[in-house]
This record gives sequence, structure tokens and C-alpha cells, in this order.
Amino acid sequence: EEAIAKDKIRQQKLEDAGFTVIRFPDEEVLHNIINVREQLQHTIEKIEQNQSLPPSPSGRGIRY
Repeated sequence: EEAIAKDKIRQQKLEDAGFTVIRFPDEEVLHNIINVREQLQHTIEKIEQNQSLPPSPSGRGIRY
């Protein structure tokens, strides 16, 4: 339970900073990495299509 609470806090901090957090169960990463890759690619494409993204903290590139 403590690890779950820490994960939620860490995720909220990342999202507050403008990042998108994508979670996958360990089993899916270990046994279905192709699907994980496809989901990541789809999410990246959706983010790239969104022209209203603010600049990254460094002022370069796209924030994910």
C-alpha cells in the first residue's frame, strides 16, 4: 500500500509538470511487448497531433 501511495504522488507530480504517464502491468511488458509498443506509438501520435502543447521545460522538443 505504501508503494502504491508513493507511485500516485510521483505520477501526480509528473502530470502537474505536463508529462503524460502511461502504465503497463509487468506481465504485459514481459509477455506482450509488441502491444505495449503499439500503445506507446499510438499515444505519441495523439500527443504530436495536439498542437496546443506547451513547450518543454528546456524550450526544446515535445513534452510527453
